Amino acid sequence: MGRMLSSSGKPVETRPVAIQSSIAAKPVSLLPEPARKVQLMDPAEANPLRKLAFYAGLATIFIRFAILPELLAYFTGSNTYILYLVGPVAVVGCVLTGGLQRVFRSRAAYLWVALFGWMILSTPFSSWKGDSAMSVFVYGRTNFIFLFLAAGLAYNWKEVRALMYTIGLSGLVNLMAARLFAIGDSSGRLSLDMGGNVDGIISNSNDLAAHLMLVLPFILFLAIKPGRVIFIRIFLGLGIMYGIWVILGTGSRGALVGLITVAIFCLARATMTQRIGFLIAAPIVLALLIPVLPQSIRHRLATLFVGTDQPSTDEEEGTAESTASRVYLFKQSVRFTLEHPIFGVGPRQFANFEGSWSRSQGQRGNWHETHCAYTQISSECGVPALLFFVGGLLVSVRLVNQTFKKARSQHNKEIANASFCLLLALVGYMATASFLAIGYSFTFPALVSLAIALHFVGEKVLVSASPVRVLSRA
Repeated sequence: MGRMLSSSGKPVETRPVAIQSSIAAKPVSLLPEPARKVQLMDPAEANPLRKLAFYAGLATIFIRFAILPELLAYFTGSNTYILYLVGPVAVVGCVLTGGLQRVFRSRAAYLWVALFGWMILSTPFSSWKGDSAMSVFVYGRTNFIFLFLAAGLAYNWKEVRALMYTIGLSGLVNLMAARLFAIGDSSGRLSLDMGGNVDGIISNSNDLAAHLMLVLPFILFLAIKPGRVIFIRIFLGLGIMYGIWVILGTGSRGALVGLITVAIFCLARATMTQRIGFLIAAPIVLALLIPVLPQSIRHRLATLFVGTDQPSTDEEEGTAESTASRVYLFKQSVRFTLEHPIFGVGPRQFANFEGSWSRSQGQRGNWHETHCAYTQISSECGVPALLFFVGGLLVSVRLVNQTFKKARSQHNKEIANASFCLLLALVGYMATASFLAIGYSFTFPALVSLAIALHFVGEKVLVSASPVRVLSRA
C-alpha cells in the first residue's frame, strides 16, 4: 500500500489493482462458429471412407429389417444376393476407419463377443459337430456382423437419427408386406405366404409378430418427431394400429406378453401427460381392434390367462396341444441345460438332440426348437453363453435408460424420444423372446449396437449442450 495526496491535500491510502489481459479473459466460445467446428471436428467424422461405410451400413440394416431379400425373391423368382453388395463394404469400412474402438466403448459389446466366442467353443462338444460348425459360421457371417454397424459407423446425432429412421422405414415395408401377403391358416392365425419357393425369416406367425413388436417403436419415433406434419402423424399412427392388429391376429401369446410389457413400461416411465394420453388411447385402440379378430384368435390369446382344461372344439384342442408342446419343450430345455451346463448340446442342436433322446427313451419325440430364446441359448451353448446373452441385453437397456433420463432432465426432446422408443423396442422384444426360438437372430446384435451408438453419441451431444461455469482468475 502507498499514500498519495487528494485534491484537498489530505493523504489517501491506495491498494494495488490486479490487471487482467482482455485477450486472456476472452472465452473460447467467442471464436467464430466455423472456426470452432474446425477445432472440434474429428478427422474420422469427415473421412470419406467412413461416410461410404456408414451409408452401406444403413442399406444393410434396411435390407435385413425390411426382409428385402425375401420380397425380391418373391417378385424375381431368384436370390438377388443384394446384401453382398453393401454388407462387406460396411464391415470393412468399420474396421479401417477405427470403428472397432467405438464399438468396444461398452461392456455390452464385450459380452456379445464373448457370447459368439462361447458358441465357437461349444461346437467341438456338440452332439452334431458338423451342423453346429456350419450354424456358427453362418451366424458370424450374416448376423454377428450387425454388432459393428451402428456402434462402429455412427459418429454424430444426425447419423444416429438416420439409423432410427431407417429401421422405422423398414417397419413400414414390413406392414406393406403384411398387407400384401398375410393370410389366415386353418385356425385363423395370420402368417406371411410369399409362395412355396420363399421361406422368409418372418413368414411364421410367431416370427412375424415378434418382428413387428421390434419395428413398431421405430415407426413411433418417426411419428412423434417435433414439427412433424399432422397428416403424416395420422398416417403413421394408423400404421402402428394396423401393426398391433396384425400382432394380435397372429395369435402369438408371446407377442401378447410383449405388448403387455410395453404397456406397463409406458405407464412406468412416461410423463404424467403421456400416461393420461396412453390410458385414454389404449382402451379405444383395443375396443376397435379386438372385435374384428376371429373368435379362434381371441380364444387362443385368452388362454394365456385362463388356460384350456377341457377343449370342446378343434381350435381349442389345437391350442391345448400347442400349449402342452411348449411346456414340454421348455422343461426339456431346462433339463438339458442342467445336464450340459458348460457347453450345452451344441449350437442349433436342441431339436435334433431332443428327438434322439426321446427315441432312446422309447418315446416319439417332438423334434422342435424350444420356444424360448433364453433356454435355447442355455441348452445349446451352456450357462456361460446365457449369462453373456442376457448381460449384453441388460447393459444395453441400462445405457439407453441413462441417456433417456439425462435427455429428459436437459429437455432435449429428440434424444429423449429416441431413447424412449429404443427402450420400448428392447423391452418388448426381450419379453417376446421368452416365448420364441430367436436367440440367434440378427436383431439382437443390431439392437445392442444401436444402444451403444445412441448412448455415447447422445451423451456427447448432451454434455456439449450443458451449461459451462466460467471461473475468473483473481
